[in-house]
Amino acid sequence: MAVVSPLLELAGFYSRDVQVRDEVPIEISGRDEDTLYRGRIDILVFREKLWVVVIESKHSEFSLNKAMPQGLAYMLASPRVSAELPQDTFGLLTNGSDFRFLKVTHQKKPSYSVSPIFSLVDPRNDLYTVLQILKVITQKILGSSGN
Repeated sequence: MAVVSPLLELAGFYSRDVQVRDEVPIEISGRDEDTLYRGRIDILVFREKLWVVVIESKHSEFSLNKAMPQGLAYMLASPRVSAELPQDTFGLLTNGSDFRFLKVTHQKKPSYSVSPIFSLVDPRNDLYTVLQILKVITQKILGSSGN
């Protein structure tokens, strides 16, 4: 949270149209409906009922690959405003030094895409790139409200 919160602020997520919550409880039922998974979304950014960004953070010693299934499961559980209009849900996985973006497109058959890993320990210092991507997501979700 120490790295993510300032990035969200710089990207414009703390606006009047967007809500940011941490430790959001979630329940996901399995395909057979007999299995129920419970968890907590580390940080959820949403606008009205539309989940915009699901952030899953792990301790620095964990690989982002360990967070990907959990992040994707949360993103797939995102409520959609309308079944007719596909909505994208974005995800950010981080362990404090590495960042990876996810995008789930909700259609009849949902699909997802994964970004490369952006690293703070890399000589390029990818933090600026992470901020730029977050700003693009902010513009995408707030653009329709005229902000």
